[in-house]
Amino acid sequence: MSPNSSGGPKRDMADQTQKPRRRAGAGCRTCRIRRVKCDQSRPTCHRCHSTGRECDGYEVTNIYPSMGQTKRYLQPKPSSALTSSVREPLDLSLEELEAFHFFRRNSAHEISNGFPSNLWERIILQMTHQEPSIRHAVVAVGSLHWRYRGMIGTKGSSGGMQWSQEFPIRQYIKALRHLRQRLSRAHDPLAAPVALIACLLFMCLEMLQGNRMGAVGHLRTGLQILAGIPSLFASHDHQLPHRYLYLQSNLSTNLLHQVAAQFASLDLEATMFGERSPVLHLAAQEVEMGDRVALPAAFSSVDEARIYLEILSNRLLYLRGELLQLAEKHLHRRDVGWVVRHCQQHALVRSIDLTDRPNLLDHVAQLQTHLAAWLVAFRNLTMNPLYGCSRATMLLEMRQFSMAFVAATLRDTQEVRCDQFNPQFRRMIFIARRFAHNLITAQPSMTFTLVSGGIHCLYIVATKCRDPMTRREAIMLLRQIPCQEGMWDGPLMARFAEQLVEWEESMAQVIAGRRVQTPEDVPEAARVTDAVLVGMDRPGRGRLVCARHLHETTGELLLMEREFIL
Repeated sequence: MSPNSSGGPKRDMADQTQKPRRRAGAGCRTCRIRRVKCDQSRPTCHRCHSTGRECDGYEVTNIYPSMGQTKRYLQPKPSSALTSSVREPLDLSLEELEAFHFFRRNSAHEISNGFPSNLWERIILQMTHQEPSIRHAVVAVGSLHWRYRGMIGTKGSSGGMQWSQEFPIRQYIKALRHLRQRLSRAHDPLAAPVALIACLLFMCLEMLQGNRMGAVGHLRTGLQILAGIPSLFASHDHQLPHRYLYLQSNLSTNLLHQVAAQFASLDLEATMFGERSPVLHLAAQEVEMGDRVALPAAFSSVDEARIYLEILSNRLLYLRGELLQLAEKHLHRRDVGWVVRHCQQHALVRSIDLTDRPNLLDHVAQLQTHLAAWLVAFRNLTMNPLYGCSRATMLLEMRQFSMAFVAATLRDTQEVRCDQFNPQFRRMIFIARRFAHNLITAQPSMTFTLVSGGIHCLYIVATKCRDPMTRREAIMLLRQIPCQEGMWDGPLMARFAEQLVEWEESMAQVIAGRRVQTPEDVPEAARVTDAVLVGMDRPGRGRLVCARHLHETTGELLLMEREFIL
């Protein structure tokens, strides 16, 4: 919190003597801590800004007072505790109510992917009472999620209700209409939170339909809205080039901070799936902003470990984005489609001359050190039997490996160096087996999450490990994972990886004249450094664009591509 710049202690004392202290639930967090009267302006109070302080925002109970008056009311509880509070007040038809209950019982718990979340399991459900746009968006997601499970026409937790294909579309249109009405109000303090949550729900709708570009479009809209809320960002050092978003716990009761944290995760997802660089810059209250990060020796909770890993991932992907921007200036050909250009840029990141940008290489090395330190602190945490081997801890270790692998190989042009990761590849397979079993045996079974889990890690193993048994087991596990993880679809990624494996091993057999049985049987000349996998306009067709450096001859970059049947 920034120091007081205009007022001092005497002014605070005067405010306290003029009027009795307000009740505990009133005002912004900053004013309540200081025990002064808050003017309760939204989204941040004028009193904090006038004294040079950062306003920490309001409790959710202050935004919707009819939903409860204490923090305790907002702590996570089993969904059954909500039953009596959500059945009667909702202005929904029977058909809509069934979809709403499916969302409450299933979608709200699956979306956060094993991490407890006040936002999805409680706050959004509460908002459906007051906000028609959120209510109908929830109904749309619930009905589409049910359809995605392939359970239409069967008896189940939704009582056998069947929804037409047009039903979620009609709900989406209703949600948009109510949202436009809400946003048309002048000086509405709740417009931004409502619009942000609507964007999250619309992203779920697009992902469940396989429309990744539509999901990215809603993400960009949400990030633009976030950028217009200055109270969410802080930079104590005016020489730093960026404003930093402070990440907070998933159990925080601050609505805007929880929504911002969800967008921060999705910003990383979009970058891993094809966007050049994250939009947000992340920090935690305990972490120094800029290039320096102070990790604890052991994390106090899984949620704290998640926050630090997201900060490190954000910085790594932003750094990679800077390198991609530099690589764009070195493109050999610009009159090619975006797929070829994308593959070429990623391959050139490995070889462009950075002698005049030594700071970038230093940052890569620092991030490798930080990611290794994160793993040590994480393992110290998981030694505690309280945390054990949960879905969340398995997920975090796989995410850490994915980022550590990207950091370690970002500048490698020789793929044989990937063989040094064979022990880690086998470790990821071991974890992924338990992770997939956990998803399959969960009651109810997991079918959709908003952010990635094990698919991205398994995709790295399948495409970068040249041990034939290990990479084939990764492909098998990709097929077995029943859950769509945000923009990642396991069976689809398995099909792409299978094509890449077949391509590399067929080239290796031609070069070496024997079947591939060990990683050494795949020479450098048969390996690709970068691959872009896309669907075709023609249904059922895929396209694989690959690049590798010709180390055996000129060292130049070679681009190859092939089409195949999905």
